[in-house]
Amino acid sequence: MDRWKVLKTSSLMVLIISLVIPAYLTISPAAAQSVRQGAGNDTVASFDLPRVRVRLTKEQMAQARAVPMPALSVRNARGIPGGAPGLSRTLGVQPQNPDGGPSEYVPACTPGQSAIVNGHWVPGCASGVATPFGSFGPPGPLPYYKPSGSITLSTASCVYTAFEGDAFTGPPDPGCPPYARYQLLPAELVTLYPWRTNVKIFFKNVKYDPTGGFFVCSGKVISTADSGNRSLVVTAGHCVNSGGRQINADEFEEGTWSTHVFVCPAYPFTPFGCWDGQQLSTLKGWFLKSNLRRDVGMIVTYLNGEGQRIGEVTGAMGIGWNLNRIQAYNIQGYPQAAPFNGLWKIYCKSSRFRDDLRLDKFFPDLGPTTLSAGCDMTGGSSGGGWVIDYVMGHSLFNRNPFILFYSGPDVWRVGGIVNSVTSYKWVVPSEPDALQGPYFGTSVRNLWNAARVVVSLPPPGGE
Repeated sequence: MDRWKVLKTSSLMVLIISLVIPAYLTISPAAAQSVRQGAGNDTVASFDLPRVRVRLTKEQMAQARAVPMPALSVRNARGIPGGAPGLSRTLGVQPQNPDGGPSEYVPACTPGQSAIVNGHWVPGCASGVATPFGSFGPPGPLPYYKPSGSITLSTASCVYTAFEGDAFTGPPDPGCPPYARYQLLPAELVTLYPWRTNVKIFFKNVKYDPTGGFFVCSGKVISTADSGNRSLVVTAGHCVNSGGRQINADEFEEGTWSTHVFVCPAYPFTPFGCWDGQQLSTLKGWFLKSNLRRDVGMIVTYLNGEGQRIGEVTGAMGIGWNLNRIQAYNIQGYPQAAPFNGLWKIYCKSSRFRDDLRLDKFFPDLGPTTLSAGCDMTGGSSGGGWVIDYVMGHSLFNRNPFILFYSGPDVWRVGGIVNSVTSYKWVVPSEPDALQGPYFGTSVRNLWNAARVVVSLPPPGGE
């Protein structure tokens, strides 16, 4: 921080479009202050929330608004500083691992303690029983491409809206991107593992609403490995902080932290109750510059009134970084802006269909190129997990083939691996059927590693 002059301000940086583009946050290319194009690790910014106990009625939850999802436009972008000429007309694969570091993942875990069930080792999130893969989980790459379910998804990159100088012309290819959207039925399944690791997040942020109204995002309870706090939720950076603004080469305007954070698993049934947020964190690329490549956030929750940790009650998804970009995703969220109502959990099955070179052209900055996948979810789905290797229940065929060094009982594969989160959409050109998410590289590993060791405290008192 000593090389930055950071300006704190309460001025409104974002514009919430309520008529033409509801529940989106519009970012102008002219406001994108380019530092340099390329990769690089990013450091962590964190915020300890005031010890205020949040209580919301079902009616108040229903009235909360979708957080403004970042919405990008190339309109009037000709000649912006840092525009990169000569990009390919085909948006192809970027380097797999621009941040450096090994491809790793931490496996998912079920509610309760690890145990042997019918000769199979079932890893649990609760402490007390050692897991067969040690304190960090089995390092190693997942398959380059592994579709789930019965639908066929394309692994090919799309030729999508051609470059012509600094402007875009032409329609997208028919049928691109491919995806299938569905709702979990019966809806009560969301109370069971692994579906109950999905959370709806309620919060306030005076940058989005100076009057103090509540907003909603989506998120996922994730594993913190054996030595972690078992109290961690991953979401989008813009759900925990409004994002900063670069004024010039040495001056930044910090983003505003969210407050009154309330994390509710298995919404709308919430049979386990909700957890208050204790600490928020994001990457400084988002905190200081609204760099969408760094639009990742973490929430450490307090213990609940019974002294329970959220991960021990709900179970947790795994998390992976520096994995291959070509994956089949199960995208999960609570979209609230029309045509959705925010009440039910929605899923999209899609392969990654391109890397968003358009962001690199019009909003150049540090960090790995973001990912694009097919899905028409709207505001409220921000922060929802992009899960790979997703298993929606136990069976004899769910043995984990990647844990090869353990000679004891078979290890059952459970849940899945979060490998991105819903971040932003393009509105000019309009792409209602595509979502973008940050590539999880080494910087996300650093963010996870910093948040997982925060000590979860007893819940705060009444407001």
